[in-house]
Amino acid sequence: MFAPKKILVPTDFTRESDRALSEAVDIAKAFRSKVLLIHVDRRIQEVGVDMALSPELVKELSEQDTEAARAKMRAQVRRIALESDVVVQMAERHGTTHEEILRYAQENEVDLIVLDPHAKKGLLKTLLRGGVTDKVAHKALCPVLILH
Repeated sequence: MFAPKKILVPTDFTRESDRALSEAVDIAKAFRSKVLLIHVDRRIQEVGVDMALSPELVKELSEQDTEAARAKMRAQVRRIALESDVVVQMAERHGTTHEEILRYAQENEVDLIVLDPHAKKGLLKTLLRGGVTDKVAHKALCPVLILH
């Protein structure tokens, strides 16, 4: 019987990733598992098409984004702690989202990754699904649960 002990849930603080977290917590309750909550920040670019940012401003904006993400994750962990006895471990990474999720999963010997792809409809869903969810699902070394 499949009984995951470490369940990874990537979050971008959307309604969809909150739903994936809720599902992972339910699974964790059933199997007495630990939930690993990860947020991946993309690096802010110093140079864009129409503008350039100073390295100091990029550093300041990156630090603000990181702290905001930490605060949101801490709030999610507190909420889970109040509602259940599931242990949640937070992690943050910087870089390409799917690569960091996969690297973290492998480094931490994750048994299951739970994702809820962002809501799209029709052809748009088919065309855009090739993003993070598909890359993680196709390259992960552990099972991936994609919610519908």
